Amino acid sequence: MGHRLVSQQGSVTIRLDGKVNPHILAAELRDLLDKQATPLAVLIDFTHASDIDQAFKSQIYRMVQHPKAARTIGFYGLTPLLLQELQGLLTGLAQTRKIVVRDNEFDTLAAMNLATVPTNDRRLSGMVNFAKRA
Repeated sequence: MGHRLVSQQGSVTIRLDGKVNPHILAAELRDLLDKQATPLAVLIDFTHASDIDQAFKSQIYRMVQHPKAARTIGFYGLTPLLLQELQGLLTGLAQTRKIVVRDNEFDTLAAMNLATVPTNDRRLSGMVNFAKRA
């Protein structure tokens, strides 16, 4: 299948879909990071990923060593099986980078201080205000 790179708000999200060619992904990410003026936080979405092999893990390790990759790397969408398979990579990266592993994108962004956590549920308060007017 492939991958998609999404750059937004000081971060780049790598969305993996099925089997990924690690060399093409590394080249595209390197090109994107080379064009940046400031370091970007890297998030990797494993929600639809499959078939993670050693070549892919070694390319991820090399990709996040880029000078324009921020010191914090986020992983999300990991199943227990994928988490076990990536444990060696995460341990190796944790020696030089801050690693954030969460269930979904928003929690990962919040843990990396790239998103603000809402203090109250705006939908509920909006519904209550609507009910008061009626």
